[in-house]
Amino acid sequence: MTRAIFKTSLIASALFLAACSSDNNSNNNDEIKAPISGVAIQTVNSDYTSGQEVVVLDSQSFEITTDGIGKTLVKTDYSIKTYQDDIYHIGKFGIDTIEKFTAENLQNSAYSFSTQQAGEEASGNPYDIVFVNEEKAFVIRYGSDKVLIINPSATQDSEFIIGSIDLSAYNTEKGEPTAADGLIHDDKLYVIMQRLDAAWAPETAYVAIFDVQTGEEIETNANSEDTLKGIPLNGTNPQQDSLTVYGENLYVTTHAPYSATDISASKIEKISLNNYALTEVLNATDIEGNTTGLINESVIVNDEQGYFYVSGGWPAVSSLYQFNPSTGEITQADIAATAINNEGIADIALDTENRLWISVSNAATPGVDVYSVEDNSLLENRITTDLPPTRVEFLF
Repeated sequence: MTRAIFKTSLIASALFLAACSSDNNSNNNDEIKAPISGVAIQTVNSDYTSGQEVVVLDSQSFEITTDGIGKTLVKTDYSIKTYQDDIYHIGKFGIDTIEKFTAENLQNSAYSFSTQQAGEEASGNPYDIVFVNEEKAFVIRYGSDKVLIINPSATQDSEFIIGSIDLSAYNTEKGEPTAADGLIHDDKLYVIMQRLDAAWAPETAYVAIFDVQTGEEIETNANSEDTLKGIPLNGTNPQQDSLTVYGENLYVTTHAPYSATDISASKIEKISLNNYALTEVLNATDIEGNTTGLINESVIVNDEQGYFYVSGGWPAVSSLYQFNPSTGEITQADIAATAINNEGIADIALDTENRLWISVSNAATPGVDVYSVEDNSLLENRITTDLPPTRVEFLF
C-alpha cells in the first residue's frame, strides 16, 4: 500500500510564522527569512507506474518523523506544494485535483477539490500553486489556457475556484500555451509558458506578468515586433521550477527540447524587474566538456553565488554546478558527486538557513542530500527514502 506521510507535532511550534511562504523558488534579499520547521519530500517509484509517497522530515535532526497514514493511489502523476505549515497534494494529468492537509490535522485531508472548470473535458493538468495568502492562490495548469484563481481555505467545492486568468493570447497551433511554472513577487504574478507547436516542438517561450489584485496583464514592451505583452525568451522549453527571484532580477531556466542537438537553447537568463530587459547569464555549452547535458533548474544564493544542475541520458545522470549569477562564470562542478556515481537529480531547493537540498535518484540508495552553501560541505549523510525523491518543499 502506498502512503502519504505527514507530521503534526513538528510544525506546532511554527504557527506564529503564518505570514511566511514556502516558495523555494524565491530567495529575495529584502524579505524576512524564517527558519523552516519541516521538510516535505515527494517520492515516486522509478517506473512511474506504481508507488507514490510523501514523507516529512524534522528540519534539524533530518529524521523521518511520523508513523504515517494509508492512502491508496491508482495513479502516480502527483506533485506537492506547501504554504506556511500546510501541504497541498496536486493530482496532475488526468487526475486534476488538489488535496489539502492542514496544520491542525496533517494526517487527514481537509478537502480534495477538482481543478476542472465547468465544461472542461480535457485535463487541465495542474502543475503548481502560487500563493498570495490563505484565501487566494493561482493554479498554473499545463493543459489549459486558463490560470485558476482559488481560495485555499475553501470548505466546499463551490467556494474553491473563484476566478481565472486568460492566457489564450499565447496559444499556438497546438492550442494551450503549456504554462509550466509561476511565481509571485512584489504583487505581480509571473507565468512562464513553453508554447509547443502541433508537433510538440517548442516555439518561442514567454514570461507573462499579471497584477495579483486585478488579474490584468502588464505590458512589458519587451518586443516591439510582436503583439504580445509578455517577455519572449531566447532559451526554449522551460520546465517546472524554472523561475526564481533574487534582488532586482527574475532568473529563468530553460531546458531546450529533450532531443536537442543544439544545447545552447538550454539557458539561464535574467529579466530585470525594473525595465524587463533580458540578459543571458550562461547556456549549456558554457559547461566545459558538456555536449549533451541540459540545464534543468537553478537557485540563487546571492549576487555572486548560485547553483544549477544538468542532466543527460536515460536513466538520467546529473551534475550539480556552482556559478556566479552576475558574470555567468561556473566556479565548481559536480559538487554532489552525482555524475561520478551515475546518479540523477530530480530537484534542488534552497531553504532559509542557506542549506541546499538535493533529490537524488539511485537504484540502491535513493534519498536527499543536504549541503551547506557556505563551503559546499555535506551536512548529513544521505537521508534515504523508500522510493526516489522527486520534489522538496519546506514547512514554516
